[in-house]
Amino acid sequence: MRFRWADCEIDREARAFVRGGRPVHVQPLVLDLLLLLLQHRGQVVSEDVLRRLLWPEVQVTDASLRRLVKEARRAIGDDGEAQRFIETIRGRGLRFATPVAVEAGWDTSFVGRADALEALERKLEEVA
Repeated sequence: MRFRWADCEIDREARAFVRGGRPVHVQPLVLDLLLLLLQHRGQVVSEDVLRRLLWPEVQVTDASLRRLVKEARRAIGDDGEAQRFIETIRGRGLRFATPVAVEAGWDTSFVGRADALEALERKLEEVA
């Protein structure tokens, strides 16, 4: 599956990131964060969920998560001020907020299923 937006493209299976037509090397955890946000694009992913999925069974600080988000934003040409692609929703989490084209695979978005998704997110946060 490939995700395309602006001048960026990520191939999930190949774990390859291209920006401006050129391959870009990013740390595996940065790519994991981008893929997680892309797979849940348009949805707010809580910081607790990010920590649990990106660092399973490891305690990480807020600073570690902020640093990872900063590196991901830098890789895709975004920053904390503009937030064109990765939006911080204060008190809730992060959202990949720009339109994304999905190729070669089934779409992972919940188009038309906002009610079901919200219920699932509430339950996940309750369990956490």
